[in-house]
Amino acid sequence: MPEEGSDTNVQMLQAEIVRLNKIVQALMNRAEHSTCIQGSDFNLFQTAITLENQVRLRTEELEAARLENEKITRTMIAQAKQAAMGDMIAMIAHQWRQPLAVIGMEINNLTVSIALEEEITIDYLLKHVSTLNKQIEQLAKTIDNFSNYFKPNQSEEQINVENILKSTLDIIGKSLENHAITLTIKNTTYSSLFITKSSLIQVLLNILENAQDALLANKVEQAAITITANETKEAIILSICDIAGGIPKSIMDKIGQPYFTTKQEFNGAGLGLYISRTIVEKHLHGTLTWHNEDKGTCFVIALKLNHEKTAK
Repeated sequence: MPEEGSDTNVQMLQAEIVRLNKIVQALMNRAEHSTCIQGSDFNLFQTAITLENQVRLRTEELEAARLENEKITRTMIAQAKQAAMGDMIAMIAHQWRQPLAVIGMEINNLTVSIALEEEITIDYLLKHVSTLNKQIEQLAKTIDNFSNYFKPNQSEEQINVENILKSTLDIIGKSLENHAITLTIKNTTYSSLFITKSSLIQVLLNILENAQDALLANKVEQAAITITANETKEAIILSICDIAGGIPKSIMDKIGQPYFTTKQEFNGAGLGLYISRTIVEKHLHGTLTWHNEDKGTCFVIALKLNHEKTAK
């Protein structure tokens, strides 16, 4: 379980270090105005040295707390990815269903032709082989997409929103399609982001999976999700909106807290949105917020543009 007070402890240590530094500086300034070091001035220097030692110790504690906090966050993110493995397998099944059906049909056609002793020409065989190869390539591509997502220790790269959305849909697109959920994308961005691609994909997948679950649970007719990507001078804004009825006001403030879930019937761990917000704030240097709008809920990801690294 994450240490909810770890961030508070870090903030308290930071505040104490600032306070101690101010005292040390005040004492040193006072000492500099003394004409000689006698009596109380000697005590003054002793106090300053003591406070400097306290500052050093508090700084070391702050660094240790920061490193521990980062370790906990990394562990939770890794655990969240592993916990999502079941959903990933289901998505692979959705992606594979059509290619496997086509492969089965082609093999069946060949079997029937042989059974009926029909003339099987080279061109006839090449046509079927070509179709089979295309479907096998599609199966291999699915494995590549999921393998890339689960690669550890991925580095930051310059990438545009279109590429990120495409990679996300390569994973979850078929699942949405098979559940008759219409996905609309409106992307007007032109700048790129310098980020870890899989981190943003993990956040988008979690939000889209939540939207899909809500639409299915509420049996929404003409179910739909809209992704809107806009750009301002300072940031790229991604909005993911559904029409699943919205989040009840009674739990709006609880959504995103660790271990709070509305999916008890699905054994939800209650970490998805908490991890997503942590990733966005601490690894993507942005914000993740949500609100009810029209017939559903909108999740808004705002990612700051680093203009020194942003390619136009």
